[in-house]
Amino acid sequence: MNSQIQTEHRPKVSVVVPVYNHQNWIAQCIESVLAQTMPDWEMIIVDDGSTDETQGVIARYQDPRIHYNRRVHLGFRGLARHYNYAYALACGEFLAILDGDDYWAPRHLETLLPAFQNDRVVMAYGIAQCVNTQGREIPDLKYPSSSYVKKGFPEDVLYNRPIGSAIRAMLHLNTSFPAPGATLFRRSIMDEIGGFDSPKNQASVDWPAFFRFGLKGEFGYVPRVVSFYRRHSGNHTNNFFSAEAMAEGLRDYIEDFLGEHGSDINMTPIERAKILFMWRNNLAGIKTVYDRQLLLQRQWRQARKKFSDAFWLSRRPTVTVSAAMGYTASLFGLDLEGFYGFLGKAMDKGLWSESSAQRQAS
Repeated sequence: MNSQIQTEHRPKVSVVVPVYNHQNWIAQCIESVLAQTMPDWEMIIVDDGSTDETQGVIARYQDPRIHYNRRVHLGFRGLARHYNYAYALACGEFLAILDGDDYWAPRHLETLLPAFQNDRVVMAYGIAQCVNTQGREIPDLKYPSSSYVKKGFPEDVLYNRPIGSAIRAMLHLNTSFPAPGATLFRRSIMDEIGGFDSPKNQASVDWPAFFRFGLKGEFGYVPRVVSFYRRHSGNHTNNFFSAEAMAEGLRDYIEDFLGEHGSDINMTPIERAKILFMWRNNLAGIKTVYDRQLLLQRQWRQARKKFSDAFWLSRRPTVTVSAAMGYTASLFGLDLEGFYGFLGKAMDKGLWSESSAQRQAS
């Protein structure tokens, strides 16, 4: 492990690895990169001030291609600054993202790099398989799933053909179908757009990167599992407080993006208004699900305010009713999990993910 990056050799790929308290998973992450069949890479680990044994685990690896950088703790709102710190150090022709709690399939790089033989391709990606804390695959939870094409979009959107079509599909589907850990970016395009960006309250840089790259060229999609995304209670998107703030930040980012680039992706004012309306309702739906946690924690006053906000934000009858129920329950000091349990939608009190919230909000 080195803290200084040697510049005598320019690696093919720079792997940006943000970590924070990942002592249980960072070894598997590092070993999955060491196991790559394409060995021409550098790994730039940026530690957001971990307080556990993450640094000690990383120190066991003495491969000169691994570079460790410890930074002041910024939390999830400072993630883009850590990404850009690593990006400034990176020497590779291509950039990869791999969170410290995720890991790659051995042929990840070998599988994705050939897509860039097409000069029109600015970003390549494969399938990310979701796994649990122990690394066991979660059935039928992959990004992208086969359902994207079935929802009325032609297969060409997976390749961003025509340019901008992938952005439109992600906006309509309310999800990004590339996963960060399954993606490779062309460095020259990252230079052109000025590095990574992160909307207010966002813990990730993926949506802005996918959108901005989606304006620049085609995507190289390889329908093969190349990475594994771990779902656990420490994920930012599995923390209901940060996930709700992230949903608000993403909605605001999308509104700004469409205001600036709607015409670039041939979006009419009517279509733009429909998408913003959908995202507003989706945010209200997510709020009603996450805010049930406040009822479980007996934070009645805060729950009352949150459910009131969701009630006035939404125009979807099911969400409005859920918000009204939550508000009423907070007045009487009750939670709603008995009712939702009867419907088969009781909240998992140990682990609650954003995707689960979105499913229940729909």
